[in-house]
Amino acid sequence: MMPPGPGQGGRCSGHGVQQVIVDELCAAWAEGDAGRLARVLDARCVLTVDSDSALSAWTPTSGASEVAAALISLSAEFPRCEPAVAQVNGMPGIILRRDDHVVGVVVVAVGFRHVRDVWAIVNPEKLRDWNRRG
Repeated sequence: MMPPGPGQGGRCSGHGVQQVIVDELCAAWAEGDAGRLARVLDARCVLTVDSDSALSAWTPTSGASEVAAALISLSAEFPRCEPAVAQVNGMPGIILRRDDHVVGVVVVAVGFRHVRDVWAIVNPEKLRDWNRRG
């Protein structure tokens, strides 16, 4: 998968069902509510984390409860950051921002009413374009 390109932070418009699901995923993640997160995720959901060697080793994780717990654990790797809905490659996604610095970009694939796949890019090298100043 290609890393996502720069986007705008804040609420996205359009994209119907995907927008609603991403909004719910982001809200549940921000609250640290594993049960609510799991309800947004497909039972066969897979989380893939693209990180650098400075973070804990991440292997693909599957299953709604397991992915929910992993997302909460991922947040712990980035203290003082909260997930926020953002436009990522023209679609609703989620960013993790500390102050004015993007430390993570999350892209999701949505099936019928649930998130099928989650890709979290937290590798600083792949986030350089997100943090360029005008």
